[in-house]
Amino acid sequence: MWFVFVYGGCDAITAHRVARVRIHLDSELSIPFIPETVLIYMSLYVLFIGAPFILRQRQEFLALALTLNSVILVAGMAFLLVPAQLAFPRPIDLGAFPICSDSLIG
Repeated sequence: MWFVFVYGGCDAITAHRVARVRIHLDSELSIPFIPETVLIYMSLYVLFIGAPFILRQRQEFLALALTLNSVILVAGMAFLLVPAQLAFPRPIDLGAFPICSDSLIG
């Protein structure tokens, strides 16, 4: 819920801003867009399933939760301070995920 609140709030605020900062390099524009690679990116969340088995004490688990919440807050503040310019135009073809295209592009 914290992520949704911070990200959603920062996105709503930034949507009303006109100024954008270019943060990408020209060389990055030659990297092809492959929508299916999101599965590799999203596999990171599987690691959180193991957290209760690795972090046996409540204090350790609480430290992880507080750290993640702090990182989300700092990232949200950075998002507000440096509203990045999109490097690529919004994708039309989302490969194996065409059902998501209306919600992401619209």
